Amino acid sequence: MVNHRSTERPQLSEQQEEQLKSWLRRRKTAQSLALRARIILACAAGESDTAVADELGSTREAVGKWRQRFVKSGCQGLLDEPRPGTPRKIGDEDVERVVVATLESLPLRIPMNSPFLTRVLATMASVIPPGRAGPKPFQVLRFQSFT
Repeated sequence: MVNHRSTERPQLSEQQEEQLKSWLRRRKTAQSLALRARIILACAAGESDTAVADELGSTREAVGKWRQRFVKSGCQGLLDEPRPGTPRKIGDEDVERVVVATLESLPLRIPMNSPFLTRVLATMASVIPPGRAGPKPFQVLRFQSFT
């Protein structure tokens, strides 16, 4: 069987090599991204796909895939692509506003274990319309105000 896949060795610029090594050094880097960085660094050193796969506990096909994506797109080709499906309804900015509201500007009259807390915070951050943020009817009787 003839293998028609190109086995072009990745050529790393100093900036790309530093980016890959920084992904390996960071504690918060996803393990999948760190593995991809290790694959590219090993391939750039001249090792074959099979040797890299054996050394890193991966498959030859996976090594070839990430090597080709790096050759085609550089470091950006190693990052995860967006998943198919419905896009997120709440963006990063909205999430950040809710977190800031929770940590910095939470009204003192709302206890942390209140069933209304999420609705009040969502209203404060304008994530949901004010009319929809009121208490659920079955929770009205249980709510206690700690003023």
